Amino acid sequence: MSVSAARKHSKLRFSLAGDEPARAAVSRVVERMLEIARGNEPGIIADTDPEFLHEYRIRLRTVRSVLTQLRGVYPAEPIRAEAAEMAAFARATGRLRDLDVHLLAHDEYEDLLPETLRDGLREMFADFERMRVEEHQRVCAHLQSTAYRRRMETSRALFALPDALPESKHSREPIREVVSHRIYRRYRRIAKLARSIDMDSPNQALHDLRIQGKKLRYLLELFGELYEPADMARLLKRLRRLQNRLGRFNDCTVQQASLRAYWVDPGLSHSPELALSLGGLLGALYREQLHQRKRSLNALSSVRDGTAKSLFKHTFRS
Repeated sequence: MSVSAARKHSKLRFSLAGDEPARAAVSRVVERMLEIARGNEPGIIADTDPEFLHEYRIRLRTVRSVLTQLRGVYPAEPIRAEAAEMAAFARATGRLRDLDVHLLAHDEYEDLLPETLRDGLREMFADFERMRVEEHQRVCAHLQSTAYRRRMETSRALFALPDALPESKHSREPIREVVSHRIYRRYRRIAKLARSIDMDSPNQALHDLRIQGKKLRYLLELFGELYEPADMARLLKRLRRLQNRLGRFNDCTVQQASLRAYWVDPGLSHSPELALSLGGLLGALYREQLHQRKRSLNALSSVRDGTAKSLFKHTFRS
């Protein structure tokens, strides 16, 4: 699968019917997400483009989110184990993704600093390149291990034969009814949280809102074909506006934490030039974080105003 092909998967369709039993529909979605995730493995191993790893991780998070949000479609215990496995697979590649993010931000980091503070960045990026080589080798060994491949095949088989599991509370309910209920409930939770956030709210409140919005976006994108395309386009436009700003805010937070961890790594020694560059970079990222925080607050109307409420109520509450 090419990188360009990978980027088209957000518009996948699954030939869903609104009256289709929920378990059959969800299983088809999950099986396809696992197929896409595994289709990115050769690209990760070949190391031709960091987008393969990014896409792989998105699909694992999507599977976990769907399984945990649509409770009652499957029996609880096997699905709890599946969600935990998806989280573990994502964690196994988290460090490699963090290093990719830093390396992809090379030009951005330089632009954030005056020329007099850039000398130490060469040392930092040399460390990141070396660490990435080691981490990529570890991830390749993980993806090529017998244990990983067997576990992924077990997951695929589970969703390829959904009726092999015992029936559960919502397994035979129409998928549109199940999804509509979960989407509307998730939206109300987001709107309530958004109404409680103001200039004095802690950063954690914005992080919580971002996570809730991501869960909602996964449901809208995966099951959007069950609804009117125009309605989906309007809802996703509003949600993405807020999510993009919250995402940039979160990126600044994560990058600062990762850079601080790099500085205190006992296995590394740092030059005075690096100390100056890293201090300037952390300050610049903090200022950018404050800027993105204000932009995020300004975008809260995307999910908490009357138009958003009417759109979600009209589309999903019925």
